[in-house]
Amino acid sequence: MCHSVVIINKGRLVAAGTVEELRTREGRRLVRVEGVPQALDRAAGVPGVAFVDKTERAVVLELGGGADPADVLDGARSGGPVTHFSLEQPTLAELFREAVAG
Repeated sequence: MCHSVVIINKGRLVAAGTVEELRTREGRRLVRVEGVPQALDRAAGVPGVAFVDKTERAVVLELGGGADPADVLDGARSGGPVTHFSLEQPTLAELFREAVAG
């Protein structure tokens, strides 16, 4: 994979740096929770989180300013078994979409 990235939109430089630098600048904090539907609903009900993506057995949530990943995990566990929980890094494609949207 490349070390440095340059994102150009309509002939204009909109972002440049390493992938890690771009991820840090982007600033979104995402968590992925997998489990039973009730666990996903409880995780999404934690104050300060917003849906990014949802399937039958997984949800990706964006953590707002004061939201704590531990609270999301606790909320999910209160709804049933959780099979996976992780902090998600934005993909290069997501970084591109964010850069050209702004």
